[in-house]
Amino acid sequence: MIHFKNKSFTLIELLVVIAIIGLLASVVLVSLNSARAKARDARRLSDLRQIEIALHMLADSQGGVFYSTGGGAKCLGIENATTTCWQGGVSVDSNLNSALAPYLSKIPLDPLYGSRKKGNAYLYSDEKSKVAWHCNDTYYPTGPFLFWLPDGKTQVYNDADCKGKGFYACCGAVPCTEGYFCAYKIQ
Repeated sequence: MIHFKNKSFTLIELLVVIAIIGLLASVVLVSLNSARAKARDARRLSDLRQIEIALHMLADSQGGVFYSTGGGAKCLGIENATTTCWQGGVSVDSNLNSALAPYLSKIPLDPLYGSRKKGNAYLYSDEKSKVAWHCNDTYYPTGPFLFWLPDGKTQVYNDADCKGKGFYACCGAVPCTEGYFCAYKIQ
């Protein structure tokens, strides 16, 4: 008669396997979240480029003059004129959004629009607008500008945060209460 040994796993072996699977799953999720953030930032840079081209086309149709916002920033892509963006500190200019309509089928919104308060839309300000360059209160370049926030940021602290699309700035066209943000000068 042949006797077979019990070939089942012990409780410790099962727990070790479960722990390893859990560790691998968490590593994959962290990598996936990082990839998602990079993808959203890549989309933001693409969106800014599209908006810049549309603003140039609009300026060309107006004799080379950029649309005037009176020196203040305005929310782009938000249709409701009573809505604000960036924590309520910036208003919508429906005329600007309408003026851009022939050049953009749909004005892009930030990939996280609706899920974050600050940086939830791209902002535009005209040639008269100024912002504090690096927030040191000594140099205020004039616009036109596009303002934005990168993924995972409520404010930026250096130019590297702006992913090569602008410099960190504050105050001026965007209320100082908004803190630091990326200002991209339209060339």
